[in-house]
Amino acid sequence: MKVLQKTKMIVRYQRCDGNVYYGIVEDDEIVQLSSTFTEVVINDLKFDGERVKYNDVKILEPVVLSKIINFGWTYADHAKETGGKANLKEPFLFLKPTSSVIPDQTNIVLPPND
Repeated sequence: MKVLQKTKMIVRYQRCDGNVYYGIVEDDEIVQLSSTFTEVVINDLKFDGERVKYNDVKILEPVVLSKIINFGWTYADHAKETGGKANLKEPFLFLKPTSSVIPDQTNIVLPPND
């Protein structure tokens, strides 16, 4: 019988002192890491011994973004739904503003429907 490991949820967050960290969520707490983003990506997790309450911090976007590049109309049905052409030989590329990424549990604010 194979035993599956519990999935780790890693978050980037800001403490009340303004400092930003990565951490692993365990129940209602975050086990704080001293690892950099690159170290987190390669699973080189370094724990600094701090634990903070999940509700006492501001959850941030997972990374600091510089640009977002999307591939569009790669699925025929989606292309048709959006008024595009299906079965393109090359994907359609488009940019999105970095403001389109929001942190966990943040409200999505839609523009007025004028």
